[in-house]
Amino acid sequence: MWNTELRLRTHQPREALPYAYKALRLLKELQQKSRVYVSKSATKTTPLRTEKRLTGDLEAIGSPVQPYQARKPTTAQAALRELHAALAYLSVLKTTHQLDEEGRLLLIRAEEQLMQAAIAEPGKYLNALQAIRRLEENEGRQGDAEIAIVGEALQALAPALEKQPAPQHHAGPGDVYSRYFSEITAK
Repeated sequence: MWNTELRLRTHQPREALPYAYKALRLLKELQQKSRVYVSKSATKTTPLRTEKRLTGDLEAIGSPVQPYQARKPTTAQAALRELHAALAYLSVLKTTHQLDEEGRLLLIRAEEQLMQAAIAEPGKYLNALQAIRRLEENEGRQGDAEIAIVGEALQALAPALEKQPAPQHHAGPGDVYSRYFSEITAK
């Protein structure tokens, strides 16, 4: 390399070429010697059986779906469902004023529940029993007052939820979030 630099400084570039090529060859050999070659490692796979390959046979594969077994509702749950169905039908009856067979069955079941409640508290549910019977006799025509009375009584029969839905607060009352939202609403 020094000979190459000497020739280049004395303005003799053609004479510097053999020394430059020799230096380049030595550098490349040194570079190749510093590399480490690792042979490929063979991966061992399980041998495929050619008679089964691409046949589409799925008998050995099980179904991932587990069967769902619904629990039968208790009598209280069934009564509550009937009560809510009767309430929903009463809201429809307010607009249509036509009592059909399905609605009549719902009102009969609601009447049975009102009878049970009237045995325990007669003063509270007797008016509703009379109103539901008038609805059945008139087939729902011009019974807005009766529908309201029966609806209120059925609402009173429905048990109140133990825990009412409410928004959950994840941070404390004096935190940054509440201050931020109060600043936004103030503007």
